[in-house]
This record gives sequence, structure tokens and C-alpha cells, in this order.
Amino acid sequence: MVEHETDSGQSNLVQLVWRRIWRFRLLVLFTAALGLSAGLFYSLTVPNQYQSVGKLYVRPGIRDVITPEAAFTNSRPTSPRASGSREAVLNELQVLSGPQLFDKVVEIVGVDLLLAPYVPDPLSEDASWLTSKFHEFQTWWFAPDENRERASLSDRKKVASMLLSQSVSIAAESGTSVIACSYAARSPETARLVVNAALDAARQVHNDVFETMSSLEEIEKTMANAESDALAAEADLRAFCLKHGIHSFETEYSTLLAYLKELEKQLDAANLEIERKDAELKVVDKIERERLKDGANQSAPSVATNPNITAMNGLLTQLRLKQLELEGLKVNLSVAEYNRRKNDLSTLVTETKQRLEEESQQVQVEVARSENPLYLRVAENLDDLKVQLKSLQVMKDKTDKLIQDNSKALDALDALEPKLRSLELDAKNKRAIADGLSENVTRMKAVQRLERLNSSSVQIMHYGTFEPSKIAPRRARTVFLGLCVGLFFGVGLSFLFGLRDTKVRYPSDFTSLGLPEAAVLQRAWGAGRLSRSAVSLPPALSRLSDDVPRFWASVPYDRGADEGVKIGFVGCGGGADAGRAAATFAIGFAAHAGERVAYVSCVNGRDYLASTLGIDSKVGWTDVVGDQKALAGAMIETEVEGLAYLPMGSKAGAEPNPVTDASFAKMLDELAKNHRFVIVELPNLAAIPETRVVMDIVDAVELVARAGGSQRAQVQEAANAVEGGGARLLGVVLQG
Repeated sequence: MVEHETDSGQSNLVQLVWRRIWRFRLLVLFTAALGLSAGLFYSLTVPNQYQSVGKLYVRPGIRDVITPEAAFTNSRPTSPRASGSREAVLNELQVLSGPQLFDKVVEIVGVDLLLAPYVPDPLSEDASWLTSKFHEFQTWWFAPDENRERASLSDRKKVASMLLSQSVSIAAESGTSVIACSYAARSPETARLVVNAALDAARQVHNDVFETMSSLEEIEKTMANAESDALAAEADLRAFCLKHGIHSFETEYSTLLAYLKELEKQLDAANLEIERKDAELKVVDKIERERLKDGANQSAPSVATNPNITAMNGLLTQLRLKQLELEGLKVNLSVAEYNRRKNDLSTLVTETKQRLEEESQQVQVEVARSENPLYLRVAENLDDLKVQLKSLQVMKDKTDKLIQDNSKALDALDALEPKLRSLELDAKNKRAIADGLSENVTRMKAVQRLERLNSSSVQIMHYGTFEPSKIAPRRARTVFLGLCVGLFFGVGLSFLFGLRDTKVRYPSDFTSLGLPEAAVLQRAWGAGRLSRSAVSLPPALSRLSDDVPRFWASVPYDRGADEGVKIGFVGCGGGADAGRAAATFAIGFAAHAGERVAYVSCVNGRDYLASTLGIDSKVGWTDVVGDQKALAGAMIETEVEGLAYLPMGSKAGAEPNPVTDASFAKMLDELAKNHRFVIVELPNLAAIPETRVVMDIVDAVELVARAGGSQRAQVQEAANAVEGGGARLLGVVLQG
């Protein structure tokens, strides 16, 4: 059982890695062997691979400027792009990425060659023993299974096509218009054959895709459908116009509007004339009633206006009103009916005018008695005014009727306008689509004729190369990589297990718990100069000869001071032997430093120092504290010069623990007066929590932990107890 010194300062990364690896060295060796075996097995079971490379040259054609998609989008041809070559290569890679390429390769090469089992080449007679064994293993490993069920031909073709899609590499060379096709097989002949088949299949797939892209059947069908839709829309528009008698909507609407305005002017004029005639009638009627009382007068035969002329003038006025009414009914009449009525009215007007010209203006009336001339003129004027008023009223009524009819016709046109505009817009759009498709089809037919002069933009630059040297597997590298992967995996597992470990194993574990750097026990430079022969120890303590000079010299104290130093040693569970560490320090102070040292044991039973030196005493410090006995009577001088031993005594198992007694602190102070160092061996804090009160009494505390036995939580708890008691954490001893 040997105590190990801790490292100073921060833990060294290299040491941490090495310690973790050394602790889990069996796991690292196992994973390394596993990786080495896996690499060796992989290298033995992978056939030799030979690669062949062929190249395609791609140049842009007219189809890069005019495409079938342009016909559907009605886009115009543009100038060739500056990156046309790169676009052509990318487009070609898309074409060649489909499964049809590998299906054609399977058809050209044959499924039996692609799925044939691997058989190693015959070995030459002068091969070495190791090579022969290697060949025998591969021959046994790759021996075909003759009893296996053979799948159908279609399934085998699918499998072969899938394998080719995963193994054939088709990629563009950077900065060029070249596509490289490479394939690795178990023989250079097979690799070259598959690459050549892939190049030929690429041209076939390209031509098939181009023929599909260049086909105008679908576009022509779309054009025919668009033309039919346009004709149907135009027919609907004509039927609607014919049904509602619309020849030209704008012309008819403007004509009706102008005619309505003219009728309104005529109506205003008729109203004004009626008002004027009515006023005149009132004046004449008043004159007749007031002034012309006697209308009789003897006179010669008089001459009067011909009544036929008045009648024909009235008829002529009615015919003109009929003509105006006919103009208002023009919208609701057919063209033939309108012309017939118009001609009939024109004929009647002409005949009436001729009769009016032939009729005499006046007729002579023979009478025996004549009326008063003034009275007659007023009476005649009055009658004429009444006739004129009636004629004007009739004209006004007819004009009102024409205005109403014309307004209804305008309202009917307004109601028909949305439907008419919708039909016109639909017909216009469909006609534009049909005309655009027709133009594009014409243009694409011209492009197709030009493209036939350059029917393929893909050419085989060179067929597959023949490379007799294998490219894989690199067996030595595979074995080395397997070993490295196994080592890395093992180291990773060791770090993972180390992180999950809750026990203290290395000095770096103390600093990771947050202990200050000053609390870490350090090697005292120059301690190695104190050899075993410098001081002779009792034979029972000879095992401590290597540790005593290192441990006592590591304690920083003023060797010239007169006051004694009280140092407590606390074990942190897990088999930590605080007695051995305390005895080592005490012997060092006494034997090497020549100091007077008092060793106080606070554990039940015989401690390490008593067991080693054979000390068996029933009286101890508990008897001194409890029975007020003399301290000198309980002290035992040991074989080590300057070292006195004070056991716990007969009341070691008392409850509560005697260390909580105030007399215990006084006893330690008394010992410190007569001894340079007072070493107190304390029990485990987890077993006897009362030990914490001693932290207020001693000057410094040394923690003792066992590597692989003490838990980190126990060490942390002990350090917190020391800090809470106000004592100095002198150091930590790690026992291995």
C-alpha cells in the first residue's frame, strides 16, 4: 500500500489521456484488436477493383434558346446565353441521371456479366506461401452457391440496373464542357465494357429525350383546341349580336343618343309654340267677345281660302310625324320592314305635295249677305289658332312617345353591354392565344428543321480507358485504418467511462472538484536528498522509508517558531487509511526534522501506528479528559526518537464521541505547548459526523483518499467541512 503524490496546478492533458488509457488499457486493446480484425477481414473479402474512364463532349444547340416550354409561355426567342455551355452540361446531366440510362446499359452488357459471382484469378506457381493462403481463403469465400434460387430475369435486370446506378459515376469536369463516366469492376475488361456501354446508352437516351422534346404533336393539339375555342367564342358573339339586332354597338348607341337629344329639342320647341299659340288664342278670343258684337254686313260675294289646302297641309304634317316615329322604331324592326315603311311614307309625302301644288289657293263664295270683315278675320284667326294648337298637341304627344321609346331602346342597349363586352373579351383572348400558338408552332417547325442539321449536341470524346493496375482495395491501409479506428473507439470509450466514474483515481480529480491549488500536496524539491541511510527506523516501519522524507518535507511550516502546530488527518471513505498517512508524517517530523511530535489517535481499536509498533494500552486521552487523570500517565514513548503516542483509551465507544468534549480541545492545546507538532488521527466523517467539531480546534487538516475507493462526493464533503471549520486544508494524500 503506497501513497502517491498529486500533480501541481492544473491537470496536464497528456497525463490525463494517458491515465485514462492506462486504466482502461484492456478495453483499448480489445477495441484495437477488434478494429484490426475488421480491417483484415474486409481486406480479405473485398475483390480487386479496376477502373475505366470515358468522356462525353457537350456543346449547346439551338434548343438551348428555343424550348417547347417557350411555346406554352408565349415567350420570344432571345440571344444565346453566355453560360450556354455550362447550362448544356447541367441539362445533359439531368437527362443522364434517369434510370433509363442504366436499363440500356444492362441491355447492352447483359445481366449475367453484371451479376456474375466473383472468382479470383488463378494463382501462379511461384507465389509465396502467404499469397497462396490468401488466395485459398478468397476462393473459398467467393465460391458461388449453386443451390440458391434463381430470381426471374426481370427482377435480375432491376437489381443490375440498381447496382449500376450506385456504382457508375457520371460527373462534369470543372470548367469544361466534358462529362466523365467512370466505373470500377473486378476486371479491367469488364470496367471498360460497362463504360463503353454507358457512353453509347448516353447518346441513345439523349436522342430519345430530344425526340420527345422536339415533338410538336402535343403543341399542335393544343393549338387546334385553342383555335376551336376561339371560333366558338366568335360564333357566340355573332349569335348574340344577331339575336339583339346589334350591328355596331358604339354606332347604334351614339345614334340613339343623338336622336334622343334631337327629340328633346323638338319637344321643347313644341311646348314653346303651344304656349305662344295659347296666349295668342286668349287675346283673339278676348277681342272677339268684347269688340266685335255685330258681325253682320252687306257685301259683295267674298273669296275664301280653299279648305282642301288646309286639309292636305294637316295630312302632310301627320306624314312627317309618321316618318319621325318610324325612325324611333328602327331598332325593333328588321332592315327590310324598315325600308318598306320608309318608302311607303316617302311616296305618300310626294303625292300629297303634288296635289297641294295643283289645288287652287282660294274659292269664291256667293252670298246674299256679308259679315263684318273685321269679325270674319278675327273668327278665322281664332279657328286657325285652335287648329294649330290641336296639331301642336298631337305633335307633342307623338314626340313624347318617341322619347319614351328611344329611352327604352337605350336602356336595353345598356343592359346588353356587359354580356356583349364579356363575349368580345373572351373571343379576343382566345383568338390571341390561338394566334400565338400558331406563330410558335411555325417558329418551332423552323427550329426543328435547323436542329436536324445539328441533331445531337453530345459526342463521345473517347471510349473507356484500359487500366490493368488495380485501384482498390488498399489492404495495408485498410488494416491500418481498422487499427486506428479501434484505438480511437477504445480511447473514446475510456474517456466516456472516466467521465461517468464517481471515484477518485488520479491527482487531477482533486482540482476538478474545485479544491484550491494550495490545498494540493506537492513534492518538495530536494526531498530526494534525504536517503534511507540518513535515519534508521524500526524494522516494523521500514516500509515507510520511501514515503517519510517526501511527506514530512512537503508541509510548509516555520521551523523556527516556538508554538506547536496541530494537524488533523481525515479519511475520505472507501478504504482510505488516515492512520498510515498520519504515522508517516509524524515519523518524518520526529526522525528527520528532529521535532517533538505527539500522535493522538481518535479511532476505535488499534490504529496503524499501534498495530505496527505493538502498542497495547488500556489508558488513553479519553481517561484523561473524563477522569481528570494526568496526561503524562497516558503518553507512551515510541521506538522513534521524539515521537510520543497517545491512544484513545477505554472510553473510545462512548456516545457522543469524546472529541466533542471541550476538555479535548484544552488537551490538544496543552500538548501543543510541549510538542512542536500534534498529529491527530480522525475517523471518517461519514461514519462519525461529530468529528467536524475538531475542524475548529486544529490548525491544519490533511485529507486522505484511496484511488479507486473514495468517492469524489466524499472528498468534496470533507473539503467543505474543513473550510467551514476554519482550518487550513494542508494537502490531500492519494493512496494507491
